[in-house]
Amino acid sequence: FYSVWMQQFLQLEPADYLQKLRCHVLALFAEKDIQVLPSVNEPAMAKALQKSKAASVSVQVLPGLNHLLQQCQVCN
Repeated sequence: FYSVWMQQFLQLEPADYLQKLRCHVLALFAEKDIQVLPSVNEPAMAKALQKSKAASVSVQVLPGLNHLLQQCQVCN
């Protein structure tokens, strides 16, 4: 069984929080990240932020970088 924290984490909907932002937002994704897949997460974040009242939004995928924002070849 999952802990209470893990249950809440799995049920969390980030878009609900992103849509409430009013500050400047810089969201960085790494092209070769295998933990937070940019192909899935970048479009979802951009869509949620379009519904926000953020002062400014920049969502970028950084080429050639892994999860730790380091250059990598294999990246696994």
